[in-house]
Amino acid sequence: MIKLTHKPWAKFIAVIVCILSGIVMIASLAGIVTYYAAIDRSTSGADSFTSGSREEMTDMVYANLSGNYAAYMLESLSNDNYDALDGGNLLYSVVKVPAGDTDASKGEQVYSNNNYDVNPDNYDYVFSGPSTEAHNVQYYYSTRSLCEAMFYHADTYETDTSYVSMILDGYVFDYEAGKMYAKCGDTYVLLHSIQVDTQESYVEYVWDDNKQAYYSTYNDEKLDASAYDTWIGVSMEDSEYVEPGHQSTSTNHELLFAKSSDIQGEIWELSADKYVLDGDVLEYEEQPTVQPMYYVYMKVKDVPQAGLTMNNGLTDYYTQASDVINRLNWFWNHMVVFQIVSLLLFVASLVFLSFGAGHRSTDEDIHLRGIDRFPYEIYTVLVALGIGGGITGNIALFMTALGRMDQTLFVILEFEIAVLWMALFLAFYLSTAVRLKNHCFWRYTLIHYIFLPVRKLLHWLGVSVKKIRQAAKENVSLVWKMELILLGIYLVGIFFIVVTGYAPGVEIVLFTLFMIVSAVVTLWAALQMNRLKEGGKRIAQGDYSQPIDTDNMFWEFKKHAENINEVGNGISLAVDARMKSEHFKTELITNVSHDIKTPLTSIINYADLIKKEQFDDPKLDEYIDVLDRQSARLKKLIEDLMEASKASTGNLPVHLEKFDASVMLTQVVGEFEERTQANHLDLIVSGPEKPVYILADGRHLWRVFDNLMSNICKYAQPGTRVYINLEQVKQDVVITFRNISRYQLNITSEELMERFVRGDSSRNTEGNGLGLSIAQSLTTLMNGTMRLEVDGDLFKVILTFAQLMDE
Repeated sequence: MIKLTHKPWAKFIAVIVCILSGIVMIASLAGIVTYYAAIDRSTSGADSFTSGSREEMTDMVYANLSGNYAAYMLESLSNDNYDALDGGNLLYSVVKVPAGDTDASKGEQVYSNNNYDVNPDNYDYVFSGPSTEAHNVQYYYSTRSLCEAMFYHADTYETDTSYVSMILDGYVFDYEAGKMYAKCGDTYVLLHSIQVDTQESYVEYVWDDNKQAYYSTYNDEKLDASAYDTWIGVSMEDSEYVEPGHQSTSTNHELLFAKSSDIQGEIWELSADKYVLDGDVLEYEEQPTVQPMYYVYMKVKDVPQAGLTMNNGLTDYYTQASDVINRLNWFWNHMVVFQIVSLLLFVASLVFLSFGAGHRSTDEDIHLRGIDRFPYEIYTVLVALGIGGGITGNIALFMTALGRMDQTLFVILEFEIAVLWMALFLAFYLSTAVRLKNHCFWRYTLIHYIFLPVRKLLHWLGVSVKKIRQAAKENVSLVWKMELILLGIYLVGIFFIVVTGYAPGVEIVLFTLFMIVSAVVTLWAALQMNRLKEGGKRIAQGDYSQPIDTDNMFWEFKKHAENINEVGNGISLAVDARMKSEHFKTELITNVSHDIKTPLTSIINYADLIKKEQFDDPKLDEYIDVLDRQSARLKKLIEDLMEASKASTGNLPVHLEKFDASVMLTQVVGEFEERTQANHLDLIVSGPEKPVYILADGRHLWRVFDNLMSNICKYAQPGTRVYINLEQVKQDVVITFRNISRYQLNITSEELMERFVRGDSSRNTEGNGLGLSIAQSLTTLMNGTMRLEVDGDLFKVILTFAQLMDE
């Protein structure tokens, strides 16, 4: 199957299937969306459109068509264009109702086509509206295309009120009557709201018609008109009391003070819904003329004829609408099948192409094309613009061309646009898959191209990006990390509010308050989490003496802290028990070894005395040799036991001195040269030519090397090479011993480091399983580390000491 995905012909077939199934899937989804959008745009027949019969669907569409035609006719009634709908499949009559009356029964029939008479039993649809001679009325309808006419519900809307303007000359305060006026020539308009600025305060006052005075909105005190000479200024910018929803612009007109007798002219009482104060202009409402109402009663012919055109060039859409309804009805009945089949084919072909993306039929490598190296962000924007433009153009074509152009040509054009759209999406998807499969997604991005010079500059300056990231990880606390994340979210949120917000000032304040509360809650949680983190870190480092302080901790944080403390207590008890057990074992081994050593010394001494005697019996000499050899071996075991006990408890004296590790290693290797040759081992030693100094105890270091070389001679596979390497790694000296084991190593390196554990489970060799344990303990006493690595039959010991620089 994987090979098949590499074949060009298989990929071509998968591309065709993917594009076609994707088009069908999107078309069916678009049909559903269009279906419900049509319902939302209609006020009648909504339920029947989804679940009703074809007749109910037809009735809803015909109602919309008839309403749009009627609105078109009423909009042009100023020219007595009653016959605008003649020539089509629509039978209608027009009834005129006198101005100011809404009872259609009192109206007069002013027009009827084809002798169509109105009565409650012979009309299907009715639409009403005034003549457009009423300047504050506007008709909304659509007859431009079949799609819009089918699904657009015609209606009438009142337009904004018309106003007549007067030039504003200035402001006059009548200090006798306590009234503020806007002066427009010889006309004085009383202002209902003013804001007085004195040396002590800035107060808003509102005119009270009953009390004939201004009163403060703050404390309901009456305006002291006699103190007008102390005013710094008066503002009329608050338009809430002039016209709700509008804001007046400030002016530079001089504020005048006058007596009542000096004000000569017509005085108007300002009404919020009648007059508008807008900058330098005072506007007052012009009352519209009441127009008569018209009712259009309509009925569609029982058998509509195709290809008809109404007067004024209007296209009769009834037969075309009936055809579209038939198709929509059939499509709705089969939509689920289309969706399921197309979705399965689309997903299957997309998965198939994903496996084959980047592959050729000649090899298994991933090959990048030129487009796969193009910056991903730019590629994404271009594809998004292409797809978005395609969708917009497709919708525009559907809304405008349906019903106006040949249906076959329309379907072909729609299909070509859909193929281009799917091909663009598929190319983008496969390019993304190739980048991910080749592990080069980050490499071909704008961020990488921008970041690369910065990284090179840091590298040139000797600063590693990895070190910066590691330093930030180690030194930046959880609290600061969380606050930085919240700051980033806040800045992004402010950006989107400014770009898209209708009232960004209010939204910014509310969003800022929300983020402050979030920051406080997050800070509290981060502090609790930081306390848990520090407590867990102490336990991980072996410090069980300081449990996590659970004071002022709440909810799950406190429970988690208590659980961690319990874990620490359990570990502490386990460690104490283990230490006590180890101490007991060490003490037991020391005591037993000491007790055995005394009689063993006597056995060895008497064996030496017996060896000095002359015996004629050869078997007796053989017995004496066995006794001597085994007693010596037992003595060595006891000495190792005591040394291991002392080394593990730190009771061995350590005298650290400066040593050349390479010289010490060469001496030890020389000592074991004959033994390695006898075991048919090829010893290869490598290291630097110059001296490498470490701080160690010469006697203990010799014992470590001796134990490791003894293990090699005992357990290495004859006829193999043994590598001993000494090297400098940063500030350390690393000595590595590598050999191939003659026995199968089925245990871990940690188990090999334990006492009395040997690589040969049959225990047929001369070792006692203490060599590695002693070597590790001695290395630790000299402030070094010893690590084992087992990889199959490869056995590796790595010793690490701090390098002592030569002064």
